[in-house]
Order: sequence, then structure tokens, then C-alpha cells
Amino acid sequence: MSRGLRSPLGAGFRYIIVDNCSIEENELLLNSGIKMIDLTPYLSYLAMPFIIAIVGYGTNWVAIRMMLYPSNWVGIGFVGWQGIIPRLRVRLIRELVRLSVDSVCKPADMIEAMKSAESIDALTDLIQPDLEFMVDDFMAETGNIGWEVTPRKLREVVYRQAESRLPELAARLLDDIGERADHLVDIKELAAQEVERKPHLISELVMAMFKREFSFIIMSGCYIGFPLGCIQAILIYFIPSEWLLILFGAMVGAGTNWIAIQILAKPVEPVNVLGVKFQGILLKRQAHVAEAFADTFTAGFLDARQAFEDIWHGKNKVEVRRLVRRTMHNYMEESILTQGLDTAITLVGRGKPYDDLIHVAEEHIVPLLEREGTSERLLVPMKNLFQERMANMPALQFQSVFLEMFEQDKALVLGVGAVLGGCVGFLQLVYLFGQTLSGAG
Repeated sequence: MSRGLRSPLGAGFRYIIVDNCSIEENELLLNSGIKMIDLTPYLSYLAMPFIIAIVGYGTNWVAIRMMLYPSNWVGIGFVGWQGIIPRLRVRLIRELVRLSVDSVCKPADMIEAMKSAESIDALTDLIQPDLEFMVDDFMAETGNIGWEVTPRKLREVVYRQAESRLPELAARLLDDIGERADHLVDIKELAAQEVERKPHLISELVMAMFKREFSFIIMSGCYIGFPLGCIQAILIYFIPSEWLLILFGAMVGAGTNWIAIQILAKPVEPVNVLGVKFQGILLKRQAHVAEAFADTFTAGFLDARQAFEDIWHGKNKVEVRRLVRRTMHNYMEESILTQGLDTAITLVGRGKPYDDLIHVAEEHIVPLLEREGTSERLLVPMKNLFQERMANMPALQFQSVFLEMFEQDKALVLGVGAVLGGCVGFLQLVYLFGQTLSGAG
């Protein structure tokens, strides 16, 4: 046999390489003693590129799964696994918000977006069906016993008056909150609290943004693995070392994972090579990634009810309630149509008419915010703001937003790829060449 590791595949399987010969002519040549070319020793080497392509595909698939899944710890005691990104979810989402949302949108910008006609109309439509109940509850809360015997037509005047003033009052409240938004609204903490409760959210966010990129990365294992397999076959043929087979397998496993991470976000700017432009696949699809981020982030991390609860009952609740109380008082005093109602409320004598009004509003608004589709509709302007600002980020800034996710525990991902590749190298040694590390056949 020629040089290389001995292959047990296809023993006795021989080919005669003669062109334009019939079966009978080949049999005559076989019987005449003409030397034949035996391909048996080369079958193992020919199989290597295909095996390494599968190794590249498999290690990249495993690397993606390790990054994202499982969302919660699975194992016994200290032995188990949790996806790298879900495990670091709170820190990662804070950093992600800091680099993305905070860098392009101040809280005041978000509140300003919420003042759009779309959000105000959504809020009005949300409250309008319950407005009469809210007014009735408020009158009962303030001890206005005469309200129950007030003629229906007179009560309807108050209902319609409150309804007509609702959009303007909402805009006024948003204006006043917007002036202190940097202090009162903390998107990072809102997102961190949400992902702490629901670990799967961050994996869903990453998959929504990078689904196509991940598919490309997994397939790239084949594209990169095949030529590396050709190199391996040549090396093993001329340097027949059992350890080289295992070492090369480990290098391929780690190398395909490393290359996959690099091509995600590098190069930042398009590079022209022989007339072909190369750029990080993440950056080439910046507009799509920005849209996916805005959709998933606002839907999953910025629940309107949770945001209301956090602002209303959070560390700044005293300031928030004082602000709302003052805004409502000023608005009602400025409004000629509501002066009569405002006076009547004050004359009830309880001393805290606006506290009563706020309490009633809170009791009604929280259940309304829990209705299906409410949060998504209210946050549409904010989602559009995120999408527009992130799509127009400079390429280097956009790269920095997401690259850290893929850099987390990169050494661990590469190590697992190396171990898997090395194991496949050992299996090639055993099943392709029928040998062990001791060299026994």
C-alpha cells in the first residue's frame, strides 16, 4: 500500500481506469495482468472533506444552542447547563438598552413619542367605555351623595365634558412627566425586571433579530469545513499521525465557531476584495435587525401595565403622584367648563379631592392595561422611534450594541467546539482507519 494510515474500507474493491472499453475488454485486460489502480486506500481520505463539513455544521449548531438554550438551568446539582445569554440576561439587557435605546433615545424623546395622536387616541379609546363608571366611582369616593339623585341628562353633561377633555389632559400629563422623564423613567430597570421574571424573553429577542444570521452561521460550518477537510486529508496522507487527525479535528471545531462569530459583525465597513464586497452580515441587515429589535423589545420588555406599576408604585411614587395631582388641579382650574365640577369637588370637604380622583383612576386603569393588545397599541409610537433611530446608527456604534452578546463566554463555546471536533477526529481514526492511538490495527 502507498503512504498514509491503512484504511479498512472497501477491502478488495478495485477499479481499472481504462477509457472507452467494454466490459469484455476490461475482463481481457484484467486477465492479461495489466496493472490496475486500487482506490481502496484513498476512500478514507476522500471521505474526510464531507466528514469535516458535517463537523463544522454540527459544532456551529451546538454553539448557537449553547448561547440561547435552555432558558432556565437544567441539571442535577452543579452539573448542568443554562444558555449563556439567559444566564447573563439581566446584565446583558441593561447593557443592550444602554448601548441601543439610551444612546439614541432619551426618556423625554420616548414620552414625546407617546404624545402622538396615535397613542392619545389609543388611550382615549381605552378609557372611554369605562369613563362613566370612573366618574360615578369618583363621586361616590368623594362622598357626593347628591350625585346618585342627579338627573341622567345632567350627569351626561359631566360625562361628555370629561370625555372631551381627556385627550388634552393626557397630553398635559405627558408634558409634565416628560420634563422629568430622565429622573422618573428608567427603561433599563423596566427591561431588567421583566427579563428577570421571564428568562426566555432575551432568547426570543436574540432569535427575532438574528434568525437569518444564525442559519447562515450554521451552514457556514459546511462551507468552511469542506475545504478544511481537503487540507486535513492531504496532511494526514503525507504525515500519517494518529494525533494529527485528532488535533486537526479539534482545530476545525474551534475554528469554524471562531470564524462564524467574526463574520457576524466584521468588517464594520464594506471591504472590496476582487470586486466582491464583504461586510459583517449583521451590519448588512442593520435596518431589518433594528425593526426586529423594536418589535420584540417593546412587545416583550415594555409591558404598559408593568411600566405603569413601576412608575406609580416605584421609588419615585411620591413625586409622580404629586406631579399628577398638580397637573390635574392646574388643568381643572384653567378649564372654564370644569370649574363648576372642580368647585363642587372641593366643597365636599374631604380635603383630598385630587387624591380621590387619582385613586379611582388607578383602580380602573390597571385592569384596562391588562386587556389583550392594549400595550402593543399604546407603544406603537415608541416602537417606531426605536426602529428609526437604530436603523440610522453609525455602523461602528451598531456593531458595539450586539457584539458583546456573541463575545460572552466565547472561550467556552470555542472549547466545546474543539472537544467535539477532537472526538470526531478520534472516531475517524477508529472507523476510517481501524486504528487506535496506540497504532493497533
